[in-house]
Amino acid sequence: MDDLVSVIIPAYNAQKYIKKCIESVLNQTYAHIEIIIVNDGSKDDTLKICKSYAKNNSNVKIITTKNRGVSYARNSGINSSNGKYIVFIDSDDYVDREYISALITNYDDNKLTLCGYYEVIENINNKLNSKLNFKEKITGLKEDFYLLYNNGLINSNFCKLYLSNIIKSNEIKFDEEISIGEDLLFNLEYMKYVNDGFKLVELHLYYYVKRKRDSLSIRYNKDMLLSKMKIYNNLNDFAKSYFLENTQYTLKIRLASFNILISAASNEFHNKHKNLLERYISCKKLLSVKEVINIINIAYKDKLISYSRYFLLKNKMYLIYMVIKKLKIWR
Repeated sequence: MDDLVSVIIPAYNAQKYIKKCIESVLNQTYAHIEIIIVNDGSKDDTLKICKSYAKNNSNVKIITTKNRGVSYARNSGINSSNGKYIVFIDSDDYVDREYISALITNYDDNKLTLCGYYEVIENINNKLNSKLNFKEKITGLKEDFYLLYNNGLINSNFCKLYLSNIIKSNEIKFDEEISIGEDLLFNLEYMKYVNDGFKLVELHLYYYVKRKRDSLSIRYNKDMLLSKMKIYNNLNDFAKSYFLENTQYTLKIRLASFNILISAASNEFHNKHKNLLERYISCKKLLSVKEVINIINIAYKDKLISYSRYFLLKNKMYLIYMVIKKLKIWR
């Protein structure tokens, strides 16, 4: 018999989307699956819809919790899973019929196995944006990390096949304290135990539905600073251990983590609970860390940032920097 795959679907107020999601999983060509739906305290008909599927499908299991967030829901799903492998699917997304089969067929014990996906832009005729177009060739080696990271394939938990034993024996969990970047932190921890690179299935097998609430809007997120600081520290630690101080790649990751701090600083400018001076001081504190200053110097030396960005940051002209960044003059 084929190995069991646990499909974990966290759901909160997903009545509009959950049917399509569940149907896409039930229609998989790979049959030996269990579907674990974690109802995260939904207030709409999500639970009712899920129960109707569980009634007619013996492999559908429902867990109901109080509303404690998506990370808690995923962790609950992991604890209740029985499969050799685990995949995660968001309740408003859906997958190709070959999704699990393709991941299983291409699975490599020593690599992170993943596939491409489409970004479905809701309310714009469901426009599809490919997330599998690379200017450079994917080699499958560790050095692909930065390329995959920049294309959004490392930052999420979907499109991946995880070995359950690695997750459970090493107590890998989604961080329940943060609401931004928890998927990336989960993957960085998991990759400590599959550190021989990547196995990329070059097919679009997952459909990520970008809803209106996901669109980038200019508003303050009170959890962002904690989240970004955790990501910053974890990315730097990961680069040191994963690339063993290979200067070229550790620098790229450090630059990426620097950009994460920049976004956290930018977020501080939208904190309506602080006046402009207090916002400026918060940004200055973030960007005056010695490590960050070193990264700025190295990044400019290696031509990874422009002179204008370097000049403003080097001379602590953060307000001007943020205004220019907001105007999207830099690409």
